[in-house]
Formats: sequence, structure tokens, C-alpha cells
Amino acid sequence: MIFLKHFSALKLNLQESSFYRAASFKALKYDLQEEDVVNNAKTRSAEAAHALKVLSEYASAGGGSRGIHRHTIVNKKLLVRDRLKLLFDPDSPFLEIGLLAGMSMDYGHIPAAGSVAGIGKIHGHFCIVGANDATVKGGAFFPISIVKQIRVQQLSYLNRLPCIYLVDSAGAYLPLQADIFPDKEHGGRTFYNEAVLSSLGIPQIAVVCGSSTAGGAYCPTMAEEAIIVKKSGVVFLGGPPLVKAATGEIVSEQVLGGA
Repeated sequence: MIFLKHFSALKLNLQESSFYRAASFKALKYDLQEEDVVNNAKTRSAEAAHALKVLSEYASAGGGSRGIHRHTIVNKKLLVRDRLKLLFDPDSPFLEIGLLAGMSMDYGHIPAAGSVAGIGKIHGHFCIVGANDATVKGGAFFPISIVKQIRVQQLSYLNRLPCIYLVDSAGAYLPLQADIFPDKEHGGRTFYNEAVLSSLGIPQIAVVCGSSTAGGAYCPTMAEEAIIVKKSGVVFLGGPPLVKAATGEIVSEQVLGGA
């Protein structure tokens, strides 16, 4: 009753105020069906579609020609989108997530936030995949990369989708590490989410296709299943240079953390 009394008084005050009165708007001078209005709308739609196409192509190209050459010719590895084509069923639809993430960040353009993510079918079952794109700064994690991975894990949790990680990452981008790990919704959250998904029985599978270094090493070790590509995948917190600096031992990447 007290609430109703106060609500009635508030309603009365609003009715008496200029706030409550309907604002007067000038009538549109144009008929929305007029030819010039329709043509203008079509032009703007075409411009928006073209801009989307250009941005999508830029994001899909990853690290560009130099990054692609280094990844495929020098390192002899498949491009991330080629990996996904082999992973998903031939007739599977693919709903990509966050293609335009990473554009115009304070620290520059990070095409697709350095990863490809989406939902598709594997052996007839819908799964969600987060795959590092090593053509973009060696697959390093930027702050926006963390946001995208957390979104993948959220969708896995909300829809009970098996989560597949294709790992090919140099770990956190060190010049920005102060922005990657400071808060509970930042870098460490991805590991927390892995633990939660595991406790709920939502399958997580990691395929180590290349480097899985530093913070990136936690992802496959916390997954239910981890697959390492022979002669290509490696998992370690500190690589050979760190081992040599700490112990003096000289060891190769494959001996240290390979299959």
C-alpha cells in the first residue's frame, strides 16, 4: 500500500511536469516510398555491405602474406582455416564468432583477435572451436584475444557444447601483459572456465598444432584430452632459451615438450 501511495504521487508529479508531456516532433517531409529515398537506402545498404566485405576479407587474411609465408613455407604448417575444414564434417555449417573482433584497438589491428572461433558439426555433433591463428604475432594472446576465448567458453557452457581448442600460440603478448591478467574476467578466467566446464562434464579437447608456450600451456594440460601433432606441437611453460639460462642445459623444443 505504501508503494502504491508513493507511485500515485510520483505519477501525479510527472503528469504536471513538462517531462511527462509528449514532445512535439516535426513531421517528415519525405515519403518513405519516394524513389530518391528508396535509392538512398539502397546505396547506403550497398556501402555497408561493401565495408563489411572488405573488413571480413581483411580479418580472414590473418597475418597477411608475410605471416602466411612464414607459417606455411618456413614452418610447414596448415593455416588455421584449413585445419577447421579438415576438422568439421564436409557438409557442416559453420557459424563464425567474433570475426571482426580486434579491429582498431588502442594497440593496433589484431585480425579476428588472433583466432578463429565458431560452431560446426564434428561426427554429427555440434561443437564449438577456438583456434589460434599463428600468422598473427605467432598466435600470441592480446587482451581482445582473451575476451574472445572467454566468449567461446561461455557459449560452450550455456549450450552444453563440447569445446575444441586448436592450440598454436606463443602465449601472452608480453608488452601488454599488464592488461591481460589484472582482473577476474581477464586471462586467468580462461583457466577457471576450463575447470568449471570439466566439473560439469562438458568435454574439452585440445589439439596442439604448434607452440603451446607459457600461459598457453595450461589449456591442453587442463583439457580432458590433449593431442599433440608429431614434430610440430610442443607444450612447455619455458622454452629452450629459458632452460639454458636457468640450468645451462641445451635442449630442443621437441625433446623438451614434443609428442
